[in-house]
Amino acid sequence: MNDEQTYSIHYGGPVKSFEGGRIGGRVVTFSGHRDPDRTKEFFDAATDFWLNGSGERRPILYRHGLDKTIKRRRFGEVQLQKSVDGIWANGFIAGRDPDSLKLLKLAEAGALNWSTGSVGHLVTTSPVGDSFHVDEWPISECSLCSHDTVAEPRNIISLKEFAMGTEHDFYSLRIPSERDYNAEADAIMQEYYQHKAREIYIETLKRQHELRMMGFGV
Repeated sequence: MNDEQTYSIHYGGPVKSFEGGRIGGRVVTFSGHRDPDRTKEFFDAATDFWLNGSGERRPILYRHGLDKTIKRRRFGEVQLQKSVDGIWANGFIAGRDPDSLKLLKLAEAGALNWSTGSVGHLVTTSPVGDSFHVDEWPISECSLCSHDTVAEPRNIISLKEFAMGTEHDFYSLRIPSERDYNAEADAIMQEYYQHKAREIYIETLKRQHELRMMGFGV
């Protein structure tokens, strides 16, 4: 991982939390050449992840070891399993120190996404129509990433691009509260009602114009 140019990142799905410090989720999503990511690449069941099928384990990092405060600390491990729709992870955060507990709380709040890392020179692709099938993606680690670093789930980028995604470090992350979600929901509903009000206003103006054209004095 010393050479940023030779390490690639793949965004996965949201991190789900379970009892006892366990976490999981889909770390790789399968699709097809008609539904690739933004870089026109896609994974499917034929992709070789260098897994032997028995549920191999990989370490859990935070932001692929790029965070200047946490660095390459391994917070636990996940067991990887191939399914019909992708690669799923099931594991745990091992520590009970403040940093580990903060990651757990972020996961419980739904504030984290998965991301897998692979050594660039081992990744191979082949063209399929206008897209590229990822033939080999050896998973070396699974990382927990805050939402602000995830440009688009499924997207593949270089480690260098990923490092430019955010300037926040681990200790500046804030655990979302229920109040945050309520405020966001209120803002969405307010925007919706404003949109509906504009639609009603426009329809009213149209109806008034139609009535005037028909000779009614509106």
